Amino acid sequence: MSLSSRQSSEREVGSGTGDEGIERTGLRLGLPIDTSASTPVSMTSQPNIPFTRLGWEALPPYEEVVEGIQTLTTSYFQLGFLPKALFFESLKKDRDSISVFLIFSILSVSARFTPCLVRRYHGGRNATHAFLDRATCLVQEQMFTPSLESIQAFFLMSIAEWGNGDKHRSLVYMGIAVRLAGILRLHREETHKLPGTATREQIVHSEVARRTFWMLETFENLHSGSDSPIAFSYSDITVLLPCHEHDFTFGIQPAGRAALAGTHPAARNPRLTCLPNRSLFAVLLQTHSFWGKVARLVSADAASAGARAESRISASDYTKLSQDLVEFEASVPPQYCWSVWNLRGFKVEGLDLAYLSAVMVLGLSNIILRRSYLQDILSNRNYESPAERPDTTEAWPTVADQLFNNMLKLHEQITAFFEYRSADQGYPALIVFCVYVCGSLANHLRLQPQVCPRLAPQAIQILHVSIKGLSELQSAWPLARRWYVALCKASERASLEEDPDEPVPRMHSPLVSDVEIVPGLDVQFNDPFPTDSMFEVFETYLWSDMFNMDEAGLLDIRTWRNT
Repeated sequence: MSLSSRQSSEREVGSGTGDEGIERTGLRLGLPIDTSASTPVSMTSQPNIPFTRLGWEALPPYEEVVEGIQTLTTSYFQLGFLPKALFFESLKKDRDSISVFLIFSILSVSARFTPCLVRRYHGGRNATHAFLDRATCLVQEQMFTPSLESIQAFFLMSIAEWGNGDKHRSLVYMGIAVRLAGILRLHREETHKLPGTATREQIVHSEVARRTFWMLETFENLHSGSDSPIAFSYSDITVLLPCHEHDFTFGIQPAGRAALAGTHPAARNPRLTCLPNRSLFAVLLQTHSFWGKVARLVSADAASAGARAESRISASDYTKLSQDLVEFEASVPPQYCWSVWNLRGFKVEGLDLAYLSAVMVLGLSNIILRRSYLQDILSNRNYESPAERPDTTEAWPTVADQLFNNMLKLHEQITAFFEYRSADQGYPALIVFCVYVCGSLANHLRLQPQVCPRLAPQAIQILHVSIKGLSELQSAWPLARRWYVALCKASERASLEEDPDEPVPRMHSPLVSDVEIVPGLDVQFNDPFPTDSMFEVFETYLWSDMFNMDEAGLLDIRTWRNT
């Protein structure tokens, strides 16, 4: 089967769930297909299936490969496991020393934003599929090879598949990477210990292994939900957090390292969680850990809500987690707190997207935690007189203010991203997801101004900017198109042509037939990757109460009381 016909077949079979997902897996791996079987297809049950040994002859010209790898380090993993200087030096002097499987996987993520590869394969999506197909030919060989390169490659394939909207394939590849990491004991600090006589190159390679584990762990946190248990128990993790980029580049042993709250080193010495000199990578991982806690709490509540509109997150759980977030934000070193000044500085250092990933995920955690109470807030605001309000509603105005203050901060971050973004710079899907979240909340505030009267006048402007931003960003990521369609549909009653300050192109009202919008939509992101639980948690609470709107766009509190 040719590459083009294979891609066509994949588009025809659908999203990768159920029998269709098994059929698509078979197309990629060359397995015999029997969708009538009651048991899932097993690769190990086909021991004599040959695989193709691919090498550099299956790659584009060397210069294009280098450009694709550079795109990965500038547009996705500004903080990551690739030792840039050593990696590119090896690529130039001894390319055969680098796993072709890893290169295929790198390009499967970065090709969509690499101009020369987009031209060569006639589009970003075609380029992505081309390298994923080549990497898939080596899966059967590499999945039994516990090496750092194989772990990194499976991780990257997982990211690429998530961006394509194939959750099941993504989770399988991530599961392989996690198991291989466990075999190599990357979660244990003793694995990374070096003698005092270690060379700088040995120090760099040790840091590569440490960072490889934490990249897996951060994805697991961002994917966490009520139906997605984490792979490594925190009590089993003894490895400390990554060092500063300067130390990584020059092979310098750091004087100290931070620890992640909940892990064994943090339990022994809590001060390690708030070291004032911790790295940006450490802060990024800590913010993702908080997201994991919020996602597991809120998604569990969403899953058990059923037809019930109000949140059942206990006051004690909410209070503890919100207080933990406050204390963590207070402990973050000033250079990692949100400001345009800091963003400009990290832009110069080539770490602007990583910095935004940290501050935006922290904001999302604050938003989603409070968003789960929006029905309670609406109920409180819609009572006709104070005498009708229950005694337990005094806190809702504060929660509403905190929710929409975080929306406003997220809007400021998005605006700064567009202002300082280079025209040729790629972007992780997290940025697109944040624009969607911001616009969704703004639309909700537009329809329900009584929720936060102080910020309600800004809602329409934020909505305009969000829709315009999504229209610019949605083309690169297949799933981002769904967010764009969803926000356009939800805000179709807004007068988008009347914004005096920010002209927005007139857009048609998308139909469901344009892009299928499914419950629990899955998303992907890099340094931070939006995931199924991230989108699912937000989506469950955001649009469920829209069904009780009257023609004026106001919540019918009588209907809500009867749910």
